[in-house]
Amino acid sequence: MYRLERVATSERNWKVSVSRRVEYMSGMKNESVVLFPNPKDGTWKQRQLPYTAWDFFPPAYDCPFEMERVGNFGDGGKWICGISQYAAFKERPLIVYSFGVDEDSSFEAELVDRTSAYIYAFDYSVDKMGPEVANGTNVKFSKIGLGGHDETIDGNQFMTLPSIMSELGHDYVDILKIDIEGAEFDALDVLMETYNGSNLPFGQIMIEFHLWAAPQNIRDLVAWWERLERFGLRPVAQESNPLGVILGPGYPCCYEYVLINTRDNKSILQL
Repeated sequence: MYRLERVATSERNWKVSVSRRVEYMSGMKNESVVLFPNPKDGTWKQRQLPYTAWDFFPPAYDCPFEMERVGNFGDGGKWICGISQYAAFKERPLIVYSFGVDEDSSFEAELVDRTSAYIYAFDYSVDKMGPEVANGTNVKFSKIGLGGHDETIDGNQFMTLPSIMSELGHDYVDILKIDIEGAEFDALDVLMETYNGSNLPFGQIMIEFHLWAAPQNIRDLVAWWERLERFGLRPVAQESNPLGVILGPGYPCCYEYVLINTRDNKSILQL
């Protein structure tokens, strides 16, 4: 009963957050408001945009269980909702898709160690998983990139998520991890188009958004995010990536999110 009450409270809190977003945006006079204020626009009080794009998408929904960070500190580790539930589930192997492994497989290694997960890992930019996990021990690596089309670019193979699931014979993924340097927008567009009118085929997603590939004004970005929300996705965690500022374009381009699928009747979290 407590968990059901917590879920109901989370949905109410999320709706309040959305209503505040709508109210704030209704007062915007500029139809093409940029994602980040320009530091050259004067003093703080003189700036007309005292926010960043990320402020429009707070983690207003609570995970109904614990939140725990899995994997290495810093880049490579990921927050996950309810890992205790996944660890306790023994009826079948968990299906996990991990897109973008680079040279750090600490997240995947810990999942394999703590749960019954079978992980399908994909990355066109490397030839194998990181040293933390061996290919073949509940992990299958494929040198394939996730994208918005099934195609080959410069000798690299890319596939959509629906195509990959069909090829592997899966109709459901328990945990979906995506860190693909901006291609996430096209990949999710295809997924939402494919499953329009039905539920998305995963329980939760941990994803890093890279805003250099996003719609470049607030209104368009919010409209895109609202499509995720209409599918029942709710943000339960948000983490900045300061390396994107220090080593990247010099602005907060990149944020990690965890979103749970509240309409998923197959979820081990059983919302």
